[in-house]
Amino acid sequence: MGSGVLKAKVGGQWVPIIGSGMSAESARWNSAWGIIAYAQKTADQGGFGGTILDISGLIATFTPVVGRRYVTTASWMFQTNSSSPTTVVALLRDGANAILQQRNMVFAAGAWASHAYIQVVETGLAAVSATRRASWQTTVGTVDVFANATYPAFIEVRDVGPVTPSAVAPPNPTPAWITPTLLNGWVNVSSSTFTSARYRLNGDRVEVEGLVGGGAYSVAIFTLPAGYRPSKNFVFTCFGSGANGAIGAFRVDVQPDGTVLVQAAAAGTTGPPSYMTLTGIQFSTTP
Repeated sequence: MGSGVLKAKVGGQWVPIIGSGMSAESARWNSAWGIIAYAQKTADQGGFGGTILDISGLIATFTPVVGRRYVTTASWMFQTNSSSPTTVVALLRDGANAILQQRNMVFAAGAWASHAYIQVVETGLAAVSATRRASWQTTVGTVDVFANATYPAFIEVRDVGPVTPSAVAPPNPTPAWITPTLLNGWVNVSSSTFTSARYRLNGDRVEVEGLVGGGAYSVAIFTLPAGYRPSKNFVFTCFGSGANGAIGAFRVDVQPDGTVLVQAAAAGTTGPPSYMTLTGIQFSTTP
């Protein structure tokens, strides 16, 4: 029997399936990520006329990932109220009121019940917050939206996969370093020569580095903000120089409230560190 790599067809291209030469990250990149934003309306709304108005509650906000394809769909029931023929216009708009898609429906005079369904597919979106809104207009008379808990009006945004399937996922952007505010007499040591204290979130892992000194035991060097904190206390061994000039190891704790502090020094090293490296402190924010 011959051997090969198991593949699936995605967007017209064959790509390896995880477990057949594809990493979990790459397999996820080539998969649809499903609904990423959703809103619904469960009450009627009337009085739509010649001015374009949003359907209250049908607003979806999301942050795109560069290289992904997104489909926005909105759906609602309605009734026209006009003594003359009229055209009702269903629209999808962005946060700046630009029309992304519209559907025109022509009705004879009278009261007509129907269903609006509108959809837009988008690629090339930037990685900034995006808003999609369902809006409504009619040329003559008025039109009412019907909705309840059983048959809600809704808007949803779906991630349907990469614009271009690839056997290798694009690299994650390098996260930026953040400079903390040092506390309780702690200072950066020779910042022109050594790296100052800083931290960043890389995936679900927090990385800390820098050379600090001048503080005391059991008081915060700095505090990590929410989202950068461990679920439990983490203990690290960091090296530096004690008050007596001896090179030694120090116990550094990172606590669930974000406090980073020195608890003690190894035998032979006296006093708080005159300098100490934080480089090498890493932990997961996932419980």
